[in-house]
Formats: sequence, C-alpha cells, structure tokens
Amino acid sequence: EVDVTFRAGSSHLFVTPPPSKLPGRVDVRVENPDIGSAVLKRGYTYLGTVTVDSFAPDRGSNKGGTLLTVKGSGFVTGDRILVGDRAAFQSEVVDQNTIVALTPAMPLPLGQSRAKVTVSVRHASGVAVAAGHFLVGRAPRVTHIEASLVPMKGATVILHGDALDNAETVFFGGVKGTLATGTASSSRGATVPPALPGTSPGAVELLITGPFGHSKLSPAVAYVDGKTPALFGVTPAHGKSAGGDTVRVLADLAGATASKIRFGSQEVAVVAKAGDLIAV
Repeated sequence: EVDVTFRAGSSHLFVTPPPSKLPGRVDVRVENPDIGSAVLKRGYTYLGTVTVDSFAPDRGSNKGGTLLTVKGSGFVTGDRILVGDRAAFQSEVVDQNTIVALTPAMPLPLGQSRAKVTVSVRHASGVAVAAGHFLVGRAPRVTHIEASLVPMKGATVILHGDALDNAETVFFGGVKGTLATGTASSSRGATVPPALPGTSPGAVELLITGPFGHSKLSPAVAYVDGKTPALFGVTPAHGKSAGGDTVRVLADLAGATASKIRFGSQEVAVVAKAGDLIAV
C-alpha cells in the first residue's frame, strides 16, 4: 500500500509504486473509506533486469531469414530482437532465458560484401545489447569464367562475379575444385578438377558456396578435347524479342575462329572473344 502524493483534480492520482521482489504484473487498487474501492486487474508491470548473454548462429545472409536464437535473462512476452537497427521478424519469447526470431534483410555498405552488426533485445525499459557482432554478407555469385574451355585433365581459371571473397568451396559438375586464396570480391582464381574417368567432352555446372549462401552457373565450363567443334550453351538462355541483349556463347571451335553466330535465321557478329564468344 502507498499514499497518494499528488492529486490533479478528481480524476488523476500520482503515487510512487513500492518495491517488488519479483518482476511481473500486479493488480492496482484505489481505496477511499467513503466510497469504497476500484481495482484494475494486472494493471501495473514490475520490470526485471534484462541481460543478453549470447546468440547463435553468428552469421547469416544479408537477405535475411536466418533463425537467430538469443540467450539471456529477464525476457518477457513482447520483447523483440533487433539486428543492427532493424527489428527481426516473428520474435517469440520461448521462456525468460530464450528468444528466437528470423533476421531481417540488411543493406550492406557500398562496395562491401559483408558487415558486422549488433544483436540486442528491445524490452519495456530499454535495450539490452549482446557482446560481439552478427556477420551479414552476400552469397558468392559467378557471372562468367576465364577461360571457360578446359582440357579433360583440368585447368586453372579465373572466376568473375560478386562477393567471391565470401566463397569457401566450389564444385564443377559435382566434383570439388580448389579456390585460390584471395580477398577480392569481383574475381578469384580456381582450379577445375580433371573430368571424371570415362566421361566425354561437355559442359558442366558450377556450384559455389559460402557461409552466406550459394549460387550456380550453368553452363559454367566445358571440358574439351580440341578435336570436335561443339556448342555447349548460351547465357542467358532468353532475351527480349526486340533483340539487343548481350549473351555468352560457350563453344569449342577446335582451333577455328568464329566471326558470326546465328539465332534462328538471324545472323549477328561476334563482338568479343575473351574466353567465351560474346554476341549481341
């Protein structure tokens, strides 16, 4: 019980709530010996101390959607996880020590493929911030390969694309290749493994993976023997009917030179020959 410390007319009373040993909601009762009493059930909440001890995992895609588990103490229904300055999705208080949520999409600084952000819990009395940082980044993506025609015994090539510094493994036709050490985002060396025994020359798909996701390129490279001309693929494989798109044609001309390419009955010129043939 507490005394009224200030009255503002007949409708507002100002009091100082007494201390509570435990956090949680309590009833509020106003009493007057002349007219009786009135009760507001669970009308006041005593807030506990909120701490954030840890979170897992410690990294995820900048596109969001990573299931984040935060451990700490003092969590109550309504608390929310923040990743950087953005609210996570579907925050759910499992118990007073655990909150889970899906990370939001996070913009990255211009020219960077990864960034560190804070993890915190927003609660009724403020924000509790975890030690350490959550690492967000883009999945590696390969747009083209130099050179994309490789002998059956394999070869060293250069991958071109985006966020290649985030790549950890690369596969060619399901067989693991080797990534060169490097920190550049737009290009990275790699070794294409030998073609599987008993296989014929042909194009294979690339799969590149990292802690922030994966991507594919198909066709990526073609194993060739230099004897038989072959056309392996066009990337992209579609375009507007008005034409004018730039595409890559993966072909082995067995040492010959191509000056023109036909799309249906229409003939176009080869405008570059850096690895693949480039046609517009």
